[in-house]
Formats: sequence, C-alpha cells, structure tokens
Amino acid sequence: MKGQSSPWTARLFRSRLLIAGVISDAGSLETETEFDGSRVKPKEEDTNVKECIDMEQQHWLLCILFFSRPRRTLLKCFAVLCSIALLHLLIPTHEDITPKQSETLELSRIQMDVIHNVDEIETISMISSPIVEYPQAMRVLKTINTERKQVEPPNVGYYQKLKPPQPKKLNYPKSLIYINRTAIIEDGIYWAEELERKVPVGLDDGEMNIKLKQLRDLKIEYMSWPEVHSCGRGNSAQLRMSDGSKLCARYGNVCLVLGELLSFYLSRYLGMDNVPLVILSRPDPETEMWSAPEIRRRLRGRRWKSDRLVALIEWKPYLNKSITLPKVFLKGSKLLYAHHPLIYGMSDIDLLHLLQWTDVILFDYLTAHLDRLISIYKGRRKISGKIGTRNLGVSEGKKFWLLDNQTGFIWAYQLTSPSYRDSDLLLRHQEEILNSTCVFRRSTVNKITELYYSTKPFAHIRRAVHFHEPLAELNNSQAIPDCDDNALEIDEIFHERINRAYKRIQQCKEMYGHR
Repeated sequence: MKGQSSPWTARLFRSRLLIAGVISDAGSLETETEFDGSRVKPKEEDTNVKECIDMEQQHWLLCILFFSRPRRTLLKCFAVLCSIALLHLLIPTHEDITPKQSETLELSRIQMDVIHNVDEIETISMISSPIVEYPQAMRVLKTINTERKQVEPPNVGYYQKLKPPQPKKLNYPKSLIYINRTAIIEDGIYWAEELERKVPVGLDDGEMNIKLKQLRDLKIEYMSWPEVHSCGRGNSAQLRMSDGSKLCARYGNVCLVLGELLSFYLSRYLGMDNVPLVILSRPDPETEMWSAPEIRRRLRGRRWKSDRLVALIEWKPYLNKSITLPKVFLKGSKLLYAHHPLIYGMSDIDLLHLLQWTDVILFDYLTAHLDRLISIYKGRRKISGKIGTRNLGVSEGKKFWLLDNQTGFIWAYQLTSPSYRDSDLLLRHQEEILNSTCVFRRSTVNKITELYYSTKPFAHIRRAVHFHEPLAELNNSQAIPDCDDNALEIDEIFHERINRAYKRIQQCKEMYGHR
C-alpha cells in the first residue's frame, strides 16, 4: 500500500540498526522505532554511525566498526561475531532465496515492464531483489517509464503484454454420423477415417514400382486365347508368366491400349489402389519376354505385329463379378447424402461397398468410362432381377477392382464429342451418375482439387506415363497420335471434366457440408 515500505526494506534497516547498536556504545546510538516511508531515522547524536547506516550494503558494516567507540576490546570482538551471525540470518543473499521467492522476483520484473504511470511506482514492493532500496527503485522505474513513452504508442492495454500466447486450434471434425458404433460420415460429405481404415489396402507407390519392374523381367511361358470370364473377347490373350502369375494381353487399337494405361495412372494419382497393374510391351519374338518357341508359334497364328503396342494387365482371380448397384442410387431421389434413411439399415460390408462406389463414380466420370455404369442407366443389364454392373469385381476381402478400362479416356472421349450422334445421351447419363452422390472420400476430393487448380491437369498424368512407360511416347503435345487417324484434344476434355467434378463437390458442400 501507498506510504508503507516493503517487508524486505524494513527487515534490512532493522538488522542494520540492531548490529549498529551492538557495536556502538549503549549511549552512543539511539534510534526511533517509527518508519518514515521505508527508512529508520537515527538520532542526530552520532553523525558518523548515521551515515554508515545510509551506505550501501557492502560498505556499511565496515564503516560502523571503524567509527564506533566500544569501551572494551572484548565487547568489540563479541560485537563483530554477533554482527556476522545476524547479517547471515537476517539479510539473505541471492543464493538463500527460495524458489518461491525467485518466482516472486520474476513476477516483479514483469510488473515493472507494464507500468505506464509514475504514480503507480509506490505499489511495487520490489524490483529485482528483496534488498533494493525504495529510492533506487524509484529512479530505475522513472528511467524505464521515460524510455517506454518514447517508443510505445499511447493507449496500450495494461495486460496486453501479459496475455499468454493462444494455443493452435485443432481441426477436429465438426460432425460425425455413427452407425453400429462406427463413425460413417464426417463434416457432412466425407467418409469417416474409421470406416476408410476397414477397406483392404492395395499396393503403395513403392510396392507398385517394384512390382512393375518384376513384371517386365518375367518371361512368357504359355499363351491362351481369351474367354468371356478371363481376359475378355476379341484379339486378346491370357499369358502365364515364368513366376506362375497371369496377365491379360490387350492387342489392337492404340486407343484401347492407351486407355488402359492412362486409366491406371489416373487411379494412382487419385490415391486409388484398386485398378490392376498395367505395363506396355511389343510382341517381338526377338526379345526375352516373347522368345519361347511356343509363344513364337502363337504369335504367328494370331498375326500379331511385332511393332504394335500390347497392354499387359495384371489378372485378378477369384473375383465376384455379380455386383449390383446399391438401392441408394436407384430409389427415391437417387442421391446418396449424409442422412439418407437407407444407409442406417446397412451392414458393415454394405457400407464398405458404398464407400468404394463413390470412388468408382468419380473415376468413371473423369475417364468417361462407358461399360461399367452407363448400361445401368440404359436399363439393359440385370442380374437376378436387380440392376447389375460390368467390369467390376469384388475380392474375398471386400475390395473393389475396376477391370477392363480400355474404353476410358481416348475412346470414350471420342464417343462423347459433339461429332458423335449419341453424344448427348451419353453425356446426360454420365451427368446423372456424377450427381448421384454427395459423399466422397476426402483424399480423392483433395486430389481433384489439386487438378482443378492446375493450369494443365492432364500434364500430371502424362508425366507419370512418360516416367514409367517410355513406350507410350506421350510427350507434352496436345494431341494423341495414331488413334484412328484422329487427333484428340484430350487435355482440354480432361480439364473440363475436372472442373465439372470439382463444382459438383462444391455444390454438395453448400447443401450438406458443415462449415
């Protein structure tokens, strides 16, 4: 409080007074017990001792010993011992300050930094140590306050500098929808991570590169003609490699061959690992891969030219291909959204299938795939009375595999161009498929967003193909050569589809997302 000294200052002067009284003659030094401010006033009788009391800490004791007049030598020696003991007990040094006192000292420094009014100086009990005297504290504070007024703007809040730093805000999901105690949808339009973790995982990028290299180093041991349920129809074949694995060889139109390749690398860019591996080769009997005598004979029988490209596609056995479209896409509004009533009665397996269906919808729209879902909207394909799909298989681990992607990109882009007579019908069906869902995988949305903000999105796919497959001969030119002798502006069409998919996602955010 104002007008009172600090406890440390009073303790300091009491200790000095007591020691001075012991050393000096009993009648040579008398003191008043009242404090004026923060001082103890000695009487005027002994000027020398009074001056000693006012001196700094490191000199005042020697001063009193020098000017005092004890009557006996023994009393003087005893006084020296008492003074040393009392000095040690009553005047703590910095080493004797407890941790709690150290915290108090640090707080005093902080308080000193925020003072802006000289009238508030008297409320400070100490500055940097408990033995700093009041006049010295006033001089220090006046200096600090003067310097602060020169550099700081007016009207600075008293507690502004003491305000602790704000913690970093964590981006927690704003909403979660649970079914059977499992988080299903978060933030209104995204599949929850808890559900995504239940989907079987395929090859990552590193494992993919190793596997592609291994496939190129294998030798073909047997070549059989395709069947409906093996490697499709037409001028294709099923190959048995030296390690026992099987590949499907796609020979023919370069549009179909490149369609398989481009679809595969788009899926990898989107973070999808459910499209079979694809490599390119040339059926040249002089190469190690095609050099077996049986394979040479087969090549002559099929009249495969050694300079043509062949797409070798990983064969996935034991797939269930009797897949039906979920009722969510067929009944009512035909729109999947977060609070759709049908999803609350689904099992865990059905929910995993539904999650993967949304990736299929986006992927097929970007590639303009014509065989997998278009037949559903034409109403031409049924399985046991239910609308079924083509070129889609499910493994025993409930993982979707997107098969036969040869119509993706080049061939399908040509059929949906204005020059094709049924292009309007195909485009309308593809728009319906895209607009059938408002729930997506978050990682897929992030990749589509990256492509949307890219000036040349298809260049990312070109670079991936050029890096892994030099036989494709895809450079940075706009046209795809040797595709039915037509030059197709695939970059521009792909860019338009990326924009449309991105805008659809934004529409879903506005309708169902939690901002």
